[in-house]
Amino acid sequence: MNSNRRLVQTIINSLDIEKARETAAMAVKFGSDQIGAGTSLLYSGGLVRVLPALKKIAGDIPVVADIKVHDGGGYFPVEAQKYGADFCTVSTRMNYGCCRQAAQAHLLYGVTIIGDLCTVPENEIPHYVVELQNIGLQSVCVHLTADEARYYGRFRQAWDCVRTAKSVAKIPVGCVVRSFEDIRRALDEGSDWVAISGEMADNGAENGYADLKAAIEMVHDYHNRSAAQ
Repeated sequence: MNSNRRLVQTIINSLDIEKARETAAMAVKFGSDQIGAGTSLLYSGGLVRVLPALKKIAGDIPVVADIKVHDGGGYFPVEAQKYGADFCTVSTRMNYGCCRQAAQAHLLYGVTIIGDLCTVPENEIPHYVVELQNIGLQSVCVHLTADEARYYGRFRQAWDCVRTAKSVAKIPVGCVVRSFEDIRRALDEGSDWVAISGEMADNGAENGYADLKAAIEMVHDYHNRSAAQ
């Protein structure tokens, strides 16, 4: 990875597959580095329908199956890959068996595995990151879930823990973001990539996808802006 260029994943969580196709097409047009099939979209449409639909639009751009696998770490990433996913997420907290199986899936079949650190307390993140990269995961992601944000938003933000993870990481660290402020802070904290989620992606049609376009450009231009300051 070129450390000077931060990457963008656009996560699509719409329950409507046709709306998801439209969002994916706009994300590709604006230069998103990855297209994510969000958990909600996969719940509603299933791997068999959703992943081929997004891969057809994404072409050579990687598609991420944001399944957050809790069990079946050696099975679901491989099945996702069969239907068009290049990357797959696993939920990491207290889940080393699943993560080890997912790492084996990577070795055997090449699917890239991202460890989602949602619900991992900040003081435990260094331990998790070291263990996960030793197991063989290719990336980790700091993630304040929508449910957590409802209760803990005053005490923790999406970009909290990025710097903590980066302090020990030898693999790329990402962050799930839902606002321009989240993007700025995540990048300032050292995030190698950001996953755009929430209204900027799923409600993009309401403003002609202007926010999604601006968010993708914000990430890609970050190094140039920082160097000019």
